Amino acid sequence: MQGAPSHVDTFDYKPKLIADAGKQAPAAAGRYGKATLMPSQWKFSQHGRSGMWISELWPNLAKHADDLCMLNSMATDLPAHPQAFTQLHTGTTQLVRPSLGAWTLYGLGTQNQNLPGFVTINPPGNATRTFGSAFLPAIYQGTKVGGPTIPGLGGAATRRFGGGMDQATVANIKNNRFSTDAQRAQLDLVQSLNKSTMQQGGGVKGGMNYGMTDDYGYEAVMNKMHIHDWHATVLALMGLDHERLTYRYAGRDFRLTDVYGTVAKEIIA
Repeated sequence: MQGAPSHVDTFDYKPKLIADAGKQAPAAAGRYGKATLMPSQWKFSQHGRSGMWISELWPNLAKHADDLCMLNSMATDLPAHPQAFTQLHTGTTQLVRPSLGAWTLYGLGTQNQNLPGFVTINPPGNATRTFGSAFLPAIYQGTKVGGPTIPGLGGAATRRFGGGMDQATVANIKNNRFSTDAQRAQLDLVQSLNKSTMQQGGGVKGGMNYGMTDDYGYEAVMNKMHIHDWHATVLALMGLDHERLTYRYAGRDFRLTDVYGTVAKEIIA
């Protein structure tokens, strides 16, 4: 089963959920049956000039709060993990369709004659759809890199169970070819290049929260961003029009966003 830490444990601060801990969940959550409200077990604090709320689970990421554009209102057709996971990568919950990476490669092309157009690092073993090309030509399929362990790690990825949460941890991140100082220099270079690119315009607005969920984090209530909208926005940031990026197959023109999708222009710098 695919999943991740809850948004109310990471980037979606809910003071009312904390205040109402132990109370019965509201009627709006009836579809989940009777439930008791349980707040996050981790503390939140504000970071950066933007005052972005971030959980203590992300102390290093919090240092870059003013560079982040946080989408707090994502939505999918089905809340079940496997279907939502598939739609995140392909735009559909169940049908075999080209992945976001394949569509992007199809639209942009590549200058690599002898290298993959894009790679996917350590994907789940049963998730070939997430980087597949489906009915697009096979050249647009991604190349899988890595297996049970993540490439480049000195220690294997391990699993830790605690507090009812299944968390993936890495025992030891290590690169035998470069010293810690050399790796730090590489990261600093990438960061400086990123800042240079942002100064030239483009990308998304930093230090911004887009959208909002209700007081208990059940569902998006403001500026809801469906997966189709997110795909349309990602393609727009790549210079691609999601409505014009089509491929003729089985008698019709297919596209990543099907007949939906709205670019979230508010978050584009």
